[in-house]
Amino acid sequence: NAEYMGGSDERWRRWTLSVEPSIPDTIASVRVGLHPTFSPAVLELNEPPFAVTRTGWGVFDVDVTVRFRPELGFEDIVAVHTLSFKAGGASAVIEATRAGAAPAGPSNADASDDMSSSVSASVSTSS
Repeated sequence: NAEYMGGSDERWRRWTLSVEPSIPDTIASVRVGLHPTFSPAVLELNEPPFAVTRTGWGVFDVDVTVRFRPELGFEDIVAVHTLSFKAGGASAVIEATRAGAAPAGPSNADASDDMSSSVSASVSTSS
């Protein structure tokens, strides 16, 4: 979903792409690769909210790389998200796992580590 900007050209829309983690405070940064006609075309978002708002007239694929805090041991998520101006926008849930994660159980439980072996991030576009 995107907001119509008015004027004689109905193609122009203001849109927002956002990334939300399933577990708070796990994302270190989000790299967003926009269409090359945007300047800058690559953005590094280093603090919440992990969102970018732009105005444009066409849909395209957005490259999204989610980097988690290194001490958590999660692998980066690399995904392609298609921008959508349709009602409701577009969203996807992408998941990361810990490098070398083993199933949870008493034999490998660490008292200092109560976080799951996976985390997800919701990527969405909206007005």
